[in-house]
Amino acid sequence: MPRYDVQFRLDTRAALARCIFPTRCLKILITGGFEFVGTQLAFHFQHRGHQVIAADNLVCRGSELNLPRFKRHGIEFVNVDVRHPEDLATLPKGIDLIRDASAQPSVV
Repeated sequence: MPRYDVQFRLDTRAALARCIFPTRCLKILITGGFEFVGTQLAFHFQHRGHQVIAADNLVCRGSELNLPRFKRHGIEFVNVDVRHPEDLATLPKGIDLIRDASAQPSVV
């Protein structure tokens, strides 16, 4: 598996936890987790020992094909549309970091 060197802006709490407890497992939510960028981020964080939750509305055709692969790697899936506030209320509690990779699949 190739190594991805990606810089992220972390919120203060997660950054502090990472500095003080470098081996601490963070609970990370990735919106748009089943698209190309979100999938790469999910595996990047999961391979570093973090608990990853991928949130997606699965509107892009074929994105649901990633479900078995995510299950094999222990990445949790939540069916959420970030455009709807009522969906956001169903997210798991205790998330340390949110990485937004959601996007409209087509503008045409």
